[in-house]
Amino acid sequence: MRDRLSQKTTVCYGFPLALQLFVFDVVPLLLEKIPDAGNTATFIDSPGACSSPSTILTVNEIVAVEEDPDLSVHFTVIPDEERLLLVDQNEDRQVTSLVQNAGNRKAIYYEGLLTAPSIGLKESIKILEPNVPMHGFSTLAVAIFNVCLGNDKEASKVFQLFAAYHHDLRSDDTCEMGESIENQLKAFGAEDLNSNKYGVSFKFPDDGVIKTPMCVYGHDYADNLEGDCKNCRLFWICVNIANIL
Repeated sequence: MRDRLSQKTTVCYGFPLALQLFVFDVVPLLLEKIPDAGNTATFIDSPGACSSPSTILTVNEIVAVEEDPDLSVHFTVIPDEERLLLVDQNEDRQVTSLVQNAGNRKAIYYEGLLTAPSIGLKESIKILEPNVPMHGFSTLAVAIFNVCLGNDKEASKVFQLFAAYHHDLRSDDTCEMGESIENQLKAFGAEDLNSNKYGVSFKFPDDGVIKTPMCVYGHDYADNLEGDCKNCRLFWICVNIANIL
C-alpha cells in the first residue's frame, strides 16, 4: 500500500523556470536537444499545448550534453557590489543592507541599534520592523523608539505585540531586555552623544491598555532598575534610553 501511494513524480512551479531559462542561455548546446526549440509560442497563442504537455529534455540528453567535448558555457560573473542593482538604478545602502541580511534577525537588530544614534530613530524603526513581532529585542526596541518619538499609540500597539509574543511588560525578563538594549546603544556610541534630543517628544502610552504608572515619579530608576516596584520599570527603561540618544 505504501508503495502504491508513494509519489513517483515531482513538479516545480514558478521560480525554477527562471533557473531553467538561465541554463538554456548559458549552455546553448542544450537548446539543440529541444524539439522545435525555435518555437516561441506561449500558452495564449497555443492553448492546446497545456492539455498535452511533453518532456522537452530527458536525463540522458542532459548527461550527453555534459559529456560533449564541444560543450561551452557562456557566463559573466557579476561583481558582488553590482548584484543587487538593476540597470541605471541608484543604490540605497539601507535597502542593500536589508536584502543582504534578509532572514538574519539578529543582524537586522544590531543594524537597527547601530544606526539609531546617527541616522535617527525613524530610520532605525524602518530597519527593525521586519523583525516585529517575532524577534523580541527588535520588537521592544521599536516600541521604545516610538515612545521617544512621541508616537504613543503606535508604541502601545508594539508593546502589546511584545507582551503577546514574548514577556509580560512588568516582568524581570522585559526589564533585563530593556537594559540590554540600553547597553547595546551605549556600546554603539549613543552615550557619547547624550544630547537628549527626544526629551521634548517623549510620550509614554496612556490608553485603555497601557497607562503611565501613578508611582512613576515616586520611584526614580534613572541610575538603575533594581527595585521592588514593577509598575514603572518599563517607563524608566524608555526614559533612560531617551536620555542617551
